Amino acid sequence: MIKYLFISLFCLQAIVARADVYVILYATVDGYTGHSAIAIEAYDIAISDSMHEGEKVFYEDTISNGKVHYFDLWTTQKSFRFPYLNKDYDALYHAYPALGKSFSIQELFYKGLPDGMIARRFDGLIKIKSSKWQDFQLISKLQEKVAENKAYNLFSYNCSDFVIDALEIMDQRKIRAREFFIYRLSNTPNKLFRKLSKMEGSKVILDPKKKAKGNFIVHRILKKPQN
Repeated sequence: MIKYLFISLFCLQAIVARADVYVILYATVDGYTGHSAIAIEAYDIAISDSMHEGEKVFYEDTISNGKVHYFDLWTTQKSFRFPYLNKDYDALYHAYPALGKSFSIQELFYKGLPDGMIARRFDGLIKIKSSKWQDFQLISKLQEKVAENKAYNLFSYNCSDFVIDALEIMDQRKIRAREFFIYRLSNTPNKLFRKLSKMEGSKVILDPKKKAKGNFIVHRILKKPQN
């Protein structure tokens, strides 16, 4: 029932051109590392014409094409040794569409993240209202950040920090989604989702429920992944 509701919601949205930003959550739960990502609705330019006082007038409009601009941050580091947790590592940024690859939210949900970084379905999805102008600005700024290639830091610049940076660019609101992580406060995917779900202008499209309620220490450090 949930699956069909999820599909119906997005079929309905495809009919009406809107400006929306999506935050994707892979929950930190039962030993699995969480992840945050951001997607911005993609548009095509439509040109129409009509007659006005005997002259042809042309109009431009933006129409959602069903795809999204997808961005996220990872690191090339496969594991973290305790004495070296708080250091910078090589970053791995994703920015799509690229090289002919483009995705819809539905494709990301059913097929997993690009390049197989996470094969399972994501757990949560939040839609945040924006304007088309904000979308265009945000895409441009995120492309600049990807090109900048800022280093990944588990505590100070992880996947959730990257998404927070993007949202703060969009509407200038300060977002804090910190929880105690090893030996300091850091932004985490679960806390970010909970924070955004209560933010004005946000709507939970896919609710992770209990999956997003756990803290990082318990669900990533103390628990082992279930097979």
